[in-house]
Amino acid sequence: MNRSDLIRLIIFSLFLIFVMYFYLNSGLLSFSTANIDKVLPEPKIMIDEQKPTSAVNDISKAQELNLGFELVGIRGNNPSSTIIILERDQYRLIEQGDSVKGRILFSHIEESRAYFFDGQDYTFLDIIGSERSFDSTKINK
Repeated sequence: MNRSDLIRLIIFSLFLIFVMYFYLNSGLLSFSTANIDKVLPEPKIMIDEQKPTSAVNDISKAQELNLGFELVGIRGNNPSSTIIILERDQYRLIEQGDSVKGRILFSHIEESRAYFFDGQDYTFLDIIGSERSFDSTKINK
């Protein structure tokens, strides 16, 4: 290292020490002056006035669905996303969010009950038989 490089290194080192000392004294590098004793303000509840507030029933008030099909099984390793229904002697695979009839959408499964949602009310089907109670070759995808 020649002499000019050494002088340049010393000047920049002194400048860096000066800048660090300035930030240290001004409290920018210390978190001890942070005011953590203040209580956060209560959250403001914003009601969207553009959307009409309609009463949506929950699953505790769901009634049994009676549209001519039965829940016969759950397919795959994820029982909350795929069900199998028997409709007019034909097996059908329904995945979460798919429409079953008109506006009725498959919502989710809890234990042996599949819930459907039509935008306002929940309905349900109870599973009949076991997971092997259907012929998997007849499933229409």
